[in-house]
Amino acid sequence: MSARIKDRVFRLLRFEPRSTPPLRAAQVPAGERMAREEVVRLRTLLAEFARPNSAQAVARSAYWRAQFSEPVETILKRLKIQGILIEADDPRARLARDPDESDLRVLCLELGLSPVGSAEQLLDRLLSIDPSGWLLGYPGELLQCSKTAARMMIGLKEQALQIPPMTPPGADEPGPLGADAPAAPAARDPIWTLLTARAEKTARDGNLAVCRNVYLWMANHLIRRNRRSQALRALCVVCIFDLCGARNRSDLPAPSNETQSRFDAELACLDPSLVRRMHGLSQDMQLSMNELRHIFLHVGERLELPKSTAKLWSVFQLAFVGALDAVDEDRNRVLRRLLD
Repeated sequence: MSARIKDRVFRLLRFEPRSTPPLRAAQVPAGERMAREEVVRLRTLLAEFARPNSAQAVARSAYWRAQFSEPVETILKRLKIQGILIEADDPRARLARDPDESDLRVLCLELGLSPVGSAEQLLDRLLSIDPSGWLLGYPGELLQCSKTAARMMIGLKEQALQIPPMTPPGADEPGPLGADAPAAPAARDPIWTLLTARAEKTARDGNLAVCRNVYLWMANHLIRRNRRSQALRALCVVCIFDLCGARNRSDLPAPSNETQSRFDAELACLDPSLVRRMHGLSQDMQLSMNELRHIFLHVGERLELPKSTAKLWSVFQLAFVGALDAVDEDRNRVLRRLLD
């Protein structure tokens, strides 16, 4: 009897589970895997600042020092410059940063205040004599996530891209939406990483109205970084989604939301302020109408749309040159008639 058969018989007699070969991990390109891991680490780090937290305490943590190749202080400083982390103006959090409830009672006794009550009541009494929290509270720097960063983190996942990716700021621009551009490290521009991941998730879930808003945030971020060419393409996505009537699949009834279209022709619209931004950007870049048309069509061809990109451009061009400014009836109703 061979050794393999003996081993199998002994396992059966001992009722041991049959050994199975280890599952192989999905073959993910190294660069994409590193980007996903970077997003997860960054999201977890930012979760530390969902409420006001000490930057010094987080930076001294052995756990976080092991997670990143550069000093945590440097990362936090960069996040502050990017506007993702802001200094917390929260006197109550400053007073409650280090002491527990018993410490608060002792502090109240020392200051001649009543030590009876809950922690919130004790804090209220301390705030009555120290409204800023700087005299009796934590003396160091307290940081927290900005509201914009908190909104972008909602539902953030580390799955792969499912929509045309855009070139990260600072990378080369091979074409509309930068499909062939290398991914930028999350540490270089973490707010771009959050925006891109948010756009991926909303598109994957079929919530294109939210995805449209994320692309508008992308455009604003790119304009602040003087990346006008990429900002123009992001605004093209916003205009295309508006003209097609993008909607959120999550707003539809549960049984039918998986089969219904992500677009509704009755929701088609085009904000004049958005057209003016496109006009201003194209003038700054000294683009001709044909060059703008090429960019618009190239962006639209990469999206799954219910209408032809050529028709969308013809309607957008009317708004761009001001032909719809003088209409007496509802502007969006005219747009829908032109798109039919």
